[in-house]
Amino acid sequence: MFALYQRAQVQISVWRLPPHARAARVYSDHYHVEVIMDPRTPRQRPIDRKALVTRHNITRMENNPRSPLQVGNGSFAFGADITGLQTFTPFNTMSHWGWHSFPLPAGQASDQFQGELWDTHGRQVRYPIPNSTQPELAAWLSQNPHRFHLGRIGLTLSSRSGGAVSLADLQQTIQMLDLWSGELTSRFAIESEPVTVATCAHPTLDAISVRIESPLVGQGRVGAFVEFPYDDGREFADFLGEFHAPMRHETKSLRVDSHRADLLRRMDGDHSSVSLLWNSGANFTRDGAHRFLLRAEGTVLEFVCAFAPAPLPQHLPDAAACRAASARHWSAFWERGGALDLSASADPRWHELERRVVLSRYLMAVNEAGSLPPQESGLVNNGWNGKFHMEMTWWHTAHYALWGERETYERGVGIYGRTLAGARERAKEQGYAGARWPKCTGPEGRESPHVIHALLIWQQPHPLFFAELDYRANPTAATLARWAEIVDATADFLASYAFLNPGTGLYDLGPPLYVVSENTDPRTTHNPTFELAYW
Repeated sequence: MFALYQRAQVQISVWRLPPHARAARVYSDHYHVEVIMDPRTPRQRPIDRKALVTRHNITRMENNPRSPLQVGNGSFAFGADITGLQTFTPFNTMSHWGWHSFPLPAGQASDQFQGELWDTHGRQVRYPIPNSTQPELAAWLSQNPHRFHLGRIGLTLSSRSGGAVSLADLQQTIQMLDLWSGELTSRFAIESEPVTVATCAHPTLDAISVRIESPLVGQGRVGAFVEFPYDDGREFADFLGEFHAPMRHETKSLRVDSHRADLLRRMDGDHSSVSLLWNSGANFTRDGAHRFLLRAEGTVLEFVCAFAPAPLPQHLPDAAACRAASARHWSAFWERGGALDLSASADPRWHELERRVVLSRYLMAVNEAGSLPPQESGLVNNGWNGKFHMEMTWWHTAHYALWGERETYERGVGIYGRTLAGARERAKEQGYAGARWPKCTGPEGRESPHVIHALLIWQQPHPLFFAELDYRANPTAATLARWAEIVDATADFLASYAFLNPGTGLYDLGPPLYVVSENTDPRTTHNPTFELAYW
């Protein structure tokens, strides 16, 4: 690795040099950056990556009810309010594995859905579009599966008189997210008594580590709660969960001892596990069908709350071990791969541009670095029932290859291999060759019924681009073998989808198709510019 300054004094790290590369130039209205790709170039001062990242640490002085600060590991994220937990604002705890389905309409099965027949160049093609004879089944297929809120974690706060403390009662609120360690520190006072909350996520377990320090802990005035909702099933929601339907789901205690509780969660046919591990001197009690309390003696309450689709291991790291693991994970994340330091630029906009780069990388690494593509809003809130959009997978994944985040990139593009069989079946049913990739789907790879989902096409060529990125980084026979079936199936569909126009002797795209802007009549739209460029 080397770095150098040139005329614009913008420092760039290059983490991999193509063997043939000698020079590259990028021009814009305000920057001229020149990187000499020659191993004989003398080494210059390396980027101080910790300084680069931490100058963009986030500090808040008040609660933001629409925009949580998050901690997470790429497949699991926890949104926090000004207290460092979900005390006053019911932000979400979400994961890439946390999916739930409501029961099917009585007497119906998912494979009975018929969709609609549309004329396609003289052929009657059945597309996954809601029809008038199966409205309940179409609605179920659109809604299920959907992501769910794993559980809300917050503080219990009381005044000297024993009354509840409101958000307005908090004094001297300040919150700082340390990007280098992934730890969120929240400080405030209640009736002039200080409270400090440190929150972080474990890098490999889907777990939150919490440390609460205050003289009010031992007085019983500051503690913690964990509560679990039923799924409210809303397609779009900032805050997930129905907390007032205790009979519709179950939270069963499997084990409770002096330091740990293991819980089993059941919602309809789906289940998950939750384990809590706390420090000595604390006690755990049930406070309702789905609500639990943690209180401690002394001035410190520390605990870990871990979530999983299966029973959690017998050994779980404690809060201190989680904090140490988080710090190692995030410092390693910022140290590896590419980095962009604009601090030597004379342009006054450098700081804002650099801030956006750093914070975007953090948000992507928290929300969108798991084994499934994220929904468009990541793990912040819910949209389209939490399903992901395959035309957006490019935006969520391609950047990892360009920053040198190979492991994360490979996890993201793995969705194509896992859904290839379904994509082949979809193409075959519609009379095409190869594989037709879904537009809006969940982990099962089934298209969510909707006219736009059924007829949008600009997601189709993306696997070819991903394969190219992979090959540029690893030009080996193994890379070609890994992508061969996906590339062939993708190309076969692209070729068979185009329709030979006998009047012109040329091939057309559509109709029917929905364009990228989704604002034309799909029955008459043909040869849209964006999609032609993709083909």
